[in-house]
Amino acid sequence: MPRGGVRARGCGARRAARRGAGRGAPGAGGDSCLGVRGSAVPARPAAEKEFGDPIDPEVWRRAAVVVEASYRQQLLAHTSIEARAILVRPEDDGALTIWVSHQAPHRLRRDVAGSFGLREEQVRVVVPDVGGAFGGKSETWPEYFAVIAAARRLGRPVRWLEDRAEALTGPPHGRGQNQRVRLAAGADGRILAYELHVDADIGGYPHTGSFVPMATSMMATGAYAIPHVHVRTRAVVTNTAPTAPYRGAGRPEAASAIERTVDLLAHRLGLDPAEARRVNFITPDAFPYDTPTGFTYDSGDYAKALDVALDELGYAGWRTEQARRAAAGEPPIGIGLCTYVERSGAGEEFGAVEACADGSFVALSGCCSTGQGHETSFPQVVAAVLGVAPERVRLVERDTAVVPRGIGSFASRSMQTGGAALHRAATKLIGAARQRIAERWAVPVADVTYEAGTLRAGERSATLADVAAHGVLRADETYAPPEAFPFGAYAAVVEVDPELGNVTVLRLVAVDDYGVEVNPLIVDGQGRGSTVQGLGQALYEDVRYDAGGLPQTRSLLDYLIPTISELPPTRFAETCTPNPNTPLGAKGAGEAGCIGAPPAIVNAVADALGLRERDTLQMPLTPYTCWSAAR
Repeated sequence: MPRGGVRARGCGARRAARRGAGRGAPGAGGDSCLGVRGSAVPARPAAEKEFGDPIDPEVWRRAAVVVEASYRQQLLAHTSIEARAILVRPEDDGALTIWVSHQAPHRLRRDVAGSFGLREEQVRVVVPDVGGAFGGKSETWPEYFAVIAAARRLGRPVRWLEDRAEALTGPPHGRGQNQRVRLAAGADGRILAYELHVDADIGGYPHTGSFVPMATSMMATGAYAIPHVHVRTRAVVTNTAPTAPYRGAGRPEAASAIERTVDLLAHRLGLDPAEARRVNFITPDAFPYDTPTGFTYDSGDYAKALDVALDELGYAGWRTEQARRAAAGEPPIGIGLCTYVERSGAGEEFGAVEACADGSFVALSGCCSTGQGHETSFPQVVAAVLGVAPERVRLVERDTAVVPRGIGSFASRSMQTGGAALHRAATKLIGAARQRIAERWAVPVADVTYEAGTLRAGERSATLADVAAHGVLRADETYAPPEAFPFGAYAAVVEVDPELGNVTVLRLVAVDDYGVEVNPLIVDGQGRGSTVQGLGQALYEDVRYDAGGLPQTRSLLDYLIPTISELPPTRFAETCTPNPNTPLGAKGAGEAGCIGAPPAIVNAVADALGLRERDTLQMPLTPYTCWSAAR
């Protein structure tokens, strides 16, 4: 270590050794015990993976400062308004019709057909209006097979409706990670190396939980250019209920780890947290940017988003107020920041557009709305391409008997992937109509123009409805754009009562960049909803088990979620950096608040309390947690 350098290490490992490696902190040894608080259940990794190369010990020795910390991402319940529900009707020919609250009907059709020895066309899956999902309805759960088996055996419809107690105590849960971090930096705050070890709780009956920590690993570096990165992830079988993707699915966990650690670095070096971020941002001219963990970021201007957040917050003014309160002995306030990058979209999606003889249009999508407003935004996309009123476009999705294939709605993929597929299908429809008219009129295709639903060549004209009247006019498209990387900056101001530990969020600013917004009102709703869920993780929500392994959160009296009474004054703003890889320029816009709000709030509370060992704060920030940390 250079002369005059500061080596600062957190005491997370020592605390874990003192109190045992339960759910409160990562285990200090080679194995972890993730499941029940106070229990001694040896947990073995069901899957393990490393990203990046192990970091040369010389990097740590030569750094001006090394910070270490341990964080816990507590288990969360999805708590959608509508819990899981399924109705199965066996048909006379051995086929099945299934109505289900789900995010991916074609995936369910495939799984059911394969499990019961049926052809896929014998299984019809219909998804009615869904009261929220947040990742908990994207999979094929064992309960569904039990209902299907009962219906087939009885030869009559069988229905299962999950009640709230089942939704809280059974699968799936979200999050559930123990994280150990180590970060090396120069005296100017420039990050030299970052190491992240994740032990992820995937429950006693692994389903899809092992995917989530891999997503955490690949997003580990966030918005920062870090030359040396090493991530090790273990998916660990425990004695809790299974885990699954929960809104954000790995990205909030990654952002929390790096953003809390950057704040810790700034605190140790005496730097302003905003400046500690600016000096490490990936610069706009570096895109497309290959991360050390295997992603290629498409586009971004991270400093601009942070500047907007600071301006919207009134950052300098709050720092002045913070100093005044400290001098006057008034209840302390703290300011916390988070700059995040997430990933959105995955795989291909199906879209089709058909013109009808009555002048209307039908758009088919393999996506599956669970409250995202596809019925509004998808017709807008098609109508914009065709130059017609959106009211003339009818969307059909969520029925495998009508939509031939599809992936579904999760990972903020609907507009970026499904909307882009419809955009391309509508464009192809115009091309097909021009070709057909050119053949009918015996003119070159280049002579046929199109505008607002009408084709023209010289003095002759015909509408798309005219063309459709002479035969089916439809264009299908399957589109698989690269994943996109939305980003943003969040800033929070909190007041902490040092005597009671109560946290009051005085102000929260969210600045997100989703690329081009097709429907700003829907995007705004997504931002607000996810921010409320982020607030819930930071301050209230926690799926708990007792020492005997019994769940303690069995109703909404035990599992606290924020209500309108707890919502702070919040300001939402945007920057726009278009996605260069799709015709719409859109990026995902469904999960940002779950990613940006929690670390901003936790950093603000740590700032208010002036904590040096900031990993003494673990979410949720209950009054007891904050009261204890203050002492």
